[in-house]
Amino acid sequence: MAILNDKEISILERISNNKRYTIGKLSDEYKISTRSVRYYIENINMILKILKKGKIEVRNSNLILNSDIDLDELLILLKENMILNKKMRKNIIELILLFDKNGLNILKLSEELKVSRATIKNDFNEIQSSNLSKIYRVSKGYVFKGDARDILVSRIELLEEIFLEIEKTRNILTRNTVMKYLVSYINMDYFHNVQKFLKILTKEFNLKNIDYIYSKLELYFLLLIYYSNEQEEISLNIMNDKERYR
Repeated sequence: MAILNDKEISILERISNNKRYTIGKLSDEYKISTRSVRYYIENINMILKILKKGKIEVRNSNLILNSDIDLDELLILLKENMILNKKMRKNIIELILLFDKNGLNILKLSEELKVSRATIKNDFNEIQSSNLSKIYRVSKGYVFKGDARDILVSRIELLEEIFLEIEKTRNILTRNTVMKYLVSYINMDYFHNVQKFLKILTKEFNLKNIDYIYSKLELYFLLLIYYSNEQEEISLNIMNDKERYR
């Protein structure tokens, strides 16, 4: 996820305060492999790139933070951008409940979003008490289960809300984090193709005054593709089981 962990923030502080840090020295100090150090630096640079605040460079084997703001300002900026508000957290939780086959793992998500387990649990409890769909415990977590039509409607409404929130937010890292969860379940190429299809359809049939349902049509067609792929995967699994037990 597009969030720095404590070790990455510590590495960023060391590199900023000391001009003679090398990958090898960081490896020795943190007792981790040089490969892990490179991975952490790549992640730091990814965040800095999203924020457009420079990057960590290698000069004569030394790691240098090349940024136009000082460390204190950078850390404040990172802290402000790394916090997901409650609405975004609940959107991510519902996305997992509705789309993830393994279900919601509260501990795992709390670690990914850098919040307490109690925070995610409270968000989850609010969703559970206010949502009409029933939430069931499965082997690896929690999932929504219910009438197929209710699930489809819930998915459409959630995706519509998420796209609106992504469009409204000015927090770059928040938007990036939510998008990473979204694209792990929804193929965005399908979404863009659906948009193109609806534009052609609107033009060909001279459809007017459909703006109020346009976004719902986009998501409905998108989920039809999602369901067809899901059913194809189920069919393949059934065929494999038949071959296995024949």
